[in-house]
Amino acid sequence: MTDNEKARLIAAMLKLADQEDKKGKLTTEPPKNRPLLLNVKDSATYVGISRGIMHRLLKQGRIVPIEVLPGMKRIRTADLDRMVMEGSR
Repeated sequence: MTDNEKARLIAAMLKLADQEDKKGKLTTEPPKNRPLLLNVKDSATYVGISRGIMHRLLKQGRIVPIEVLPGMKRIRTADLDRMVMEGSR
């Protein structure tokens, strides 16, 4: 992972950290209006990286998509959240 990719992942993680509850703790529950699955383009936008980087992460197996129909891949937002949080360590 390049430094630029790491910086983007950290920026996405900081966006999540801004979603704090009233006690100042990071919320662990996803927002109620968030979709469970995203296509590749929307998943890249969700974590703040390019589609090319998202395709590379899929090819490397760092993100495992769900194939809802032949050729139609979707990515769990929970997996994206986990990837961002792990990337910040």
